[in-house]
Amino acid sequence: MKIPNKFITPLDNHAAKKLEFLAKNSKQARVPQRAKAILLSSKKVSINEIAKKCGVGRNAVSAWIDNWEKLGFEGLADKERPGGPPKLNESQKELLFELARETPRDFSSMIGKLYEQTGKLISESTIKRLLKNDGIDWKTME
Repeated sequence: MKIPNKFITPLDNHAAKKLEFLAKNSKQARVPQRAKAILLSSKKVSINEIAKKCGVGRNAVSAWIDNWEKLGFEGLADKERPGGPPKLNESQKELLFELARETPRDFSSMIGKLYEQTGKLISESTIKRLLKNDGIDWKTME
């Protein structure tokens, strides 16, 4: 059974150059990967091969091609995701991690010191989530 393929409509020179630039220089997380996939599709590379090169599934590549066909360059960007803004910025997170190393598992102390230094009041569950997301197991901290 032959696996169906689809390819983007041919690119003009300007679009190809812009995609090449985005594939190498975009600051957005997934845009370079998507730009590379669109360039490969323009060269008639199969969806399976693009998926292997990009480390994603066929469905993702197919969706990228569909988004490109419908939205062009706008289709490369991530869509808005649900949820509120981050509780802490990067420097505040670093402070939290420092406090966690100083007083492991003493969440009230961390909450109080973080509030004193940043004016941000966060919960114990938020601290646990932030530590976990950074690969720190708060249960084994000594």
